[in-house]
Amino acid sequence: MKVIIAIALLLVLLFIAKIAYKWLIQQPSGRRWRAVAICLGIILLALVVSGRAHWLYAVVGGVLPFLQKIIGLVRYIPLYNFIRQNFNKQQNNHQNQQNSSSRDSSDMTREQAAEILGVSLGASENEILVAHKRLIQKNHPDLGGTDYIAKKINKARDVLLNKRK
Repeated sequence: MKVIIAIALLLVLLFIAKIAYKWLIQQPSGRRWRAVAICLGIILLALVVSGRAHWLYAVVGGVLPFLQKIIGLVRYIPLYNFIRQNFNKQQNNHQNQQNSSSRDSSDMTREQAAEILGVSLGASENEILVAHKRLIQKNHPDLGGTDYIAKKINKARDVLLNKRK
């Protein structure tokens, strides 16, 4: 007789769970979490009232010391991710700068440098410096220009002045 009652009770619980699941799926996310929390609260209350929550107390009591340490470590995870991402960015930027500087030195000719600065090939050192200053003031990254343009302007100045010396 007890087996039949247990099977009937199990079937009723499965039927109620199926209806509750269908209802839960149709709800918005915030309401869904609230419904799950209420159901878990009802289950916990039923366990406490029936005197069958002793195993739950043991689990919570055993997990609490570890939980405190884990929570202490979790606060460092965003910092770890932030440091790792910035380190990778710095490495990539450093490699890109080395690659671009090696390409820039071999790629830029005196003619290209003179064209960038807007001076003639036979311009004096003073003319080159004045043209550089004028362009870098307009295109400096701190004033709305880009790093790429500022690097090209600086490279053009270096090419023209180093070839001259």
